[in-house]
Amino acid sequence: MKYIFLTLLILFSISSSAANIDYLLCDMTHKSGLGISAYKYSPSDARDSIGNKYDDWMISGYYYYFNTPDSSLEFGAGSWDESESGLSSKIKHITIGISFYNNLESNFKFFYGIDAGAFRLETHLKDNLGNINSYSKSDPGIQLKLGLAYLFNADLWMKSEIRYTGCTIKNILPTGDSNISDTNFALSLIAFF
Repeated sequence: MKYIFLTLLILFSISSSAANIDYLLCDMTHKSGLGISAYKYSPSDARDSIGNKYDDWMISGYYYYFNTPDSSLEFGAGSWDESESGLSSKIKHITIGISFYNNLESNFKFFYGIDAGAFRLETHLKDNLGNINSYSKSDPGIQLKLGLAYLFNADLWMKSEIRYTGCTIKNILPTGDSNISDTNFALSLIAFF
């Protein structure tokens, strides 16, 4: 919650000093952009031997294409690496999605969206004899997004969002499935061209 408040405070302070542009005439149709997103990711089943949850930064890159003034197609790829346990676990994703934007007649846009794609878990576990066994598998998953975009101008945006990742990697471990779902707060920066 403190991250949401801090982000809104930063966005409002920036907006008070931003130059006025006519956002209603800011047609994004057929514009493309590249963005980077960062958020703390703590998969549901990622726990150490005493039950503490692992969390680390998920860094994702996105390609945006606005097919209409109020919707964009998004192609993303990201990686999460947890190595504090001494036995690294990695989660990678490749997704395609769509987001819908509501013009608030200001430099803020409310948006919501969904991504679907493949999520890959790579993990290493010690067995009872001390041998290290490697496991890796991909399964489909989704990401649901809800947030606010701030337009510095037509070519530079900042997005803050609540993101839910839903995915279960089936039968990857000797004990069964691994749930890598999580809900988190993400910040993104996007440059359009």
